[in-house]
Amino acid sequence: MTVLSLLTGTVQVDHEAGGVGDGILFKSGLFKLEADESLGVHREMEEFLRKYKNTTFTFQAYVAGLKSGSKDAMIGGFAHVVARANKLFRRTVASLRLVLHNHEQALEKEKANKASENLLRTKTYPIEILEPSIRFIPMHDRVLAGSTRLNGKRIDEAIETIVMNLYNYLYIFRDDELVRTLASIPRLKSEIQGIEKRLVKYGVDLPE
Repeated sequence: MTVLSLLTGTVQVDHEAGGVGDGILFKSGLFKLEADESLGVHREMEEFLRKYKNTTFTFQAYVAGLKSGSKDAMIGGFAHVVARANKLFRRTVASLRLVLHNHEQALEKEKANKASENLLRTKTYPIEILEPSIRFIPMHDRVLAGSTRLNGKRIDEAIETIVMNLYNYLYIFRDDELVRTLASIPRLKSEIQGIEKRLVKYGVDLPE
């Protein structure tokens, strides 16, 4: 099962009563932009490979070229494909993180016995819109079936795995936004520590 098939198609899940059934997680067309862009990236990558099919090209050479600011046409061509793919990955990560956040809030309400009937019903019907709202991931506790890389994972675990994998791709391909975010973490920690020291100096009791 590819990421796109999970987001745009029907998934096979194990039924509680035994056997395998079909289900839909997201309303048809909700991830159409991602599906179309994925095909575009795939076509660009195929064109790149055809153009340089007789040339040796390594990932190490690509990274070295980026760091040195190389003007090599092959490195530039691959960088263009990577930039387009990274944009797609970022968009998909943002959407799925929102889905997971909404789901986590729903789980908290259920755990506190504060889940309404309307909220509980969201376990059974597809996500129709990507916006901040408390709702469950459909069939979140069902296990994916079939001979796929996500086989045997619960649906919520599968979505978490997809997000993790996309972050890995962004890191491997040196996505500018992710690199800047990671580079800013030490600075932010230092600023927070400085603020905490000033608050303590002013007599504020900070939570441990």
